[in-house]
Amino acid sequence: MIEKNNKHIILLFVIIVLFLNGCSKNSLNSESDDVVVKDDIFVNDLIISRNDNKVTLISINDEVLNEFDNINPILANGLIAVKIKGAWGYANKQGEVVISPGYMDGSPFLGKIAAVKIKDKFGFIDLKGNLIVEPQYEGVAGYNEGLWTVGKNGLIGFIDESGNEVIQCQFAIPNDIYSPVYKFTDGLAAVYIDGGYALIDKKGNIVSEDIVDSFVVGRKLSNDGMIKFMKDDRYGFINAKDGKTAIQALYDYAEDFSNGLSCVELEGKWGCINKEGNYVIEPVYDYIGGLSEGVAYVMIDEKYGFVDKSGKIIIEPIYDDVAYGFSDGLACVKKDGKFGVIDKEGKFVIQPIYESNITFSDGMGMFFENDKVGFIDTQGNIIVKPELDPKYVRPFSNGYAYSKIEDVWHRINKKGEIVTTYGDESVDMDVNKSYTSFMASMREFYDNDLDLVFGYDGYAIFYDSDAGYNAGIISRDGEIIIEPKYGVLERIIDNDVLDKILKLQW
Repeated sequence: MIEKNNKHIILLFVIIVLFLNGCSKNSLNSESDDVVVKDDIFVNDLIISRNDNKVTLISINDEVLNEFDNINPILANGLIAVKIKGAWGYANKQGEVVISPGYMDGSPFLGKIAAVKIKDKFGFIDLKGNLIVEPQYEGVAGYNEGLWTVGKNGLIGFIDESGNEVIQCQFAIPNDIYSPVYKFTDGLAAVYIDGGYALIDKKGNIVSEDIVDSFVVGRKLSNDGMIKFMKDDRYGFINAKDGKTAIQALYDYAEDFSNGLSCVELEGKWGCINKEGNYVIEPVYDYIGGLSEGVAYVMIDEKYGFVDKSGKIIIEPIYDDVAYGFSDGLACVKKDGKFGVIDKEGKFVIQPIYESNITFSDGMGMFFENDKVGFIDTQGNIIVKPELDPKYVRPFSNGYAYSKIEDVWHRINKKGEIVTTYGDESVDMDVNKSYTSFMASMREFYDNDLDLVFGYDGYAIFYDSDAGYNAGIISRDGEIIIEPKYGVLERIIDNDVLDKILKLQW
């Protein structure tokens, strides 16, 4: 995103700042996804401490490596941007300053070069600190697929990892600063031109056939090889391979493509189209969605049922609502005012007796009863009775859930047994080696009275209310590794690993 201000472009580096503020055997009962990517997005042995206007780089062994005015928590190509006496430079993982501070601002080393601000302009340096691009740009707005987005004289262009301006600064800045522009995905980038948007390739050639009103972008420009756009308040699609319009802007609404299909709305009726724009499910339904595992749910006369990819009804529309589509062969539906779970034959594997939908995670369902939370397995067996306070429950991940019971946090296994007791600190241990789980936890709502914690690799950073809300490190087994003595602790993100995960995941 780039903001126009007196024809100057404001630098906007996307920096993920994480305030990583998770053995007795007891029973909690009376009877005794997306692709998971196995990479750790964090730097395993480094932590940032922010305390009394001092920023310290420390090891997991509580060894102080160096102190700085500030640290950008992104490690890229082995270097971290650090601020010393008001100027930015770069340090290695050992905390040693290897590029002397002399810049007003500095980005992470993406693609083996970094953008640095000298006086009022940006240039680029290499990993040895050599200035390879003289300061001439008013702003830099990110890096992707080997190209940096730069701004000069109020126009946008791109430079490569050697500092060559491979696409001259020639594209205008849109009035809508939140528009998805100037970032290459699958070899294409959206640019603002002639009052609308077009697609360019990495040579700067316009490859799209038409100027459109906007591109509708979620995580990235294209999904399943198709780019969604709007023109005259209608939705259509462009093929990401060649930039050609594959499906004209005909629809009142269109979902992103997934597994070769998109659910679309036309004149109040819903159906599904393929990448050629042909209907595989005719637009005869009041709604269609949740397409997964070859099945979608549909609404007919305010009742829900399920159809296969050809549009054949496989489960009659007899349900009041559908909480979500099929996952692992199960779907949560509402009937006669209560929620249950059905299989693909429409048989209830969990009877509709629950007051809210049952949300599965790691093969365990979380359900509500009388405003309390319990856990149930996919066969309908109640593993943990609904006696838990929903404000203090974390869903199952990697085999465990967490709950606060009588002011004490516990780790619970899939038998409903307490396997670890932590005390009164909030614990989330399972944000590890899974970008999906990481993002889900980042989005999770935490009540103001909870201590915020993010876990990783068998230990977690926690805030202890009994120690002035200072932060420390606790192991999965409840052992204190570093006493809570720091004001704020943050993890350092390994950008190289994160980039790999984003490519695999998105």
